[in-house]
Amino acid sequence: MKLGYFMITRDTVIKDWHLVGEMLAFIKFVPIHVSMEVASDRFIYLGFSPFFNEIEGNPVPEYDAITVKENNGLHVTVHQTGNCRHFGLSLVEADDD
Repeated sequence: MKLGYFMITRDTVIKDWHLVGEMLAFIKFVPIHVSMEVASDRFIYLGFSPFFNEIEGNPVPEYDAITVKENNGLHVTVHQTGNCRHFGLSLVEADDD
């Protein structure tokens, strides 16, 4: 399994990170471990990898990468073994207080 990552500009301050895990579960890459690393002042990276190589006896398909860009909410693109799946995800920005 390859390790994927999210790259989000630090301008996007996310309050509910668990929604990212729920989104990945919806994509069927479950179960997924999601971790956050603050790599610099500009970018936030989210790493993820499957817990198991099989789900219900079936191999988990390898994926090339999952990239995130901000476009009317948070738009997630999944590149997986020759096809491309698109999912939209709106996350709540934290208040500055």
